[in-house]
Amino acid sequence: MSRYSIPAIHPEHRAVVGWDSPLASFFAEIIDQRIEIAIEHGELSEDDADPMLLWIGATLGEIHTLEELQRAIASFATIPKDVVEQLQCDYDQPWSPSSLQQSMRRLQIQPDSFS
Repeated sequence: MSRYSIPAIHPEHRAVVGWDSPLASFFAEIIDQRIEIAIEHGELSEDDADPMLLWIGATLGEIHTLEELQRAIASFATIPKDVVEQLQCDYDQPWSPSSLQQSMRRLQIQPDSFS
């Protein structure tokens, strides 16, 4: 799995993108740092506000291409060219799942078969 911080459009946001080999998906997280800090200082509770503005790519095969990823985060950030190149390299790396990862993948694909 790879993970890269990228510049967000709004300075109060934090943007992270990456490639998750076990999920076979690109992912992104956009966090509102103002809410995060307010929670840390006890000014808000996690029940009152969620600092996570966007979290995509957390399910098997959710985001297949870099183009899909960029479209999904376009209102929050633009992925710099060097990070796009690194994400492509991460995607191109061969990956062989462990037996546990294979079992978990089967469970995600066919959840009723394990009931």
